[in-house]
Amino acid sequence: PLNYARHTSRFLTLWCLTLPVSLVGSMGLLVVPVTAFVTWCLMGIQEIGLFIEHCALDDGRLFMDSITDQIMMDVVEAVDPDEPPLEIDRDEAPQAGPSVGHTAAGEPFLA
Repeated sequence: PLNYARHTSRFLTLWCLTLPVSLVGSMGLLVVPVTAFVTWCLMGIQEIGLFIEHCALDDGRLFMDSITDQIMMDVVEAVDPDEPPLEIDRDEAPQAGPSVGHTAAGEPFLA
């Protein structure tokens, strides 16, 4: 969720900004590279988490649709090789339910 991502980002930024203050007494000037490394690691983990959360979306639409369509056509071809190849019709907007495709002969099927 967007609110969770914003809250996590703000908390992590605040924590990383106050980290040198808490470490400077015990580490001296070594606090600069240590803080840089810790900040790089934590911000990287946060970015990886955001990418994993949204890895399957491309402009609000699953980019994996083309892969699943190709798998479906391959399975149909493997089950009935004499059947003409499938042609899948997809709208530009994402769909909530199954989409309707048509075989080369014009017969509809649910994708």
